[in-house]
This record gives sequence, C-alpha cells and structure tokens, in this order.
Amino acid sequence: MTNHFQEFNSLTVEHIQRRNKVHEICRQYSRSPSKGDLNRLKSLFKKVGEGVFIESGFYCDYGDKISLGNRAHTIDKAGKPYPIFC
Repeated sequence: MTNHFQEFNSLTVEHIQRRNKVHEICRQYSRSPSKGDLNRLKSLFKKVGEGVFIESGFYCDYGDKISLGNRAHTIDKAGKPYPIFC
C-alpha cells in the first residue's frame, strides 16, 4: 500500500515566513475589517464562495487549504455559529 501523505515540517524558513505573513493579514483584518483587508484575507484561501462573511477575529496559520462555500458559517470560541460573509 502506498502512503500518499507527505511529512510536514512547520519549522522551515518558508513556512515560518508564510505563517508570519498570514498572521499579520489576519491581525490587520481584525483591527480594521475594511474591503481591502478583506480582499487580502480572501486571497489567502484556496476557494471562497458567494455570500461568505468573515468576522473580525478570524485567524489561521496558512490559509491555502481553506475553501469556503456559498454562505459559509464558522464557529466562534464559545462554540456558537456565526456567518462568514465575503
């Protein structure tokens, strides 16, 4: 049986730089959820559907594996759903 998984090392220079860039974009959006900051945040994702809303406070490490379908919702820290609109 072939193993299709690749080992992932989050401590490479490239991953650290990517993570730092993504964290800064998330922080900027949380401080000032403007259209420009929203577009920068959305550009990180693999796919973003229609009618998606991203709340201030959204956080991710890389973003490139995130796909948000139409009218996607997320869960806040208290476990309550909230919409993500883009």
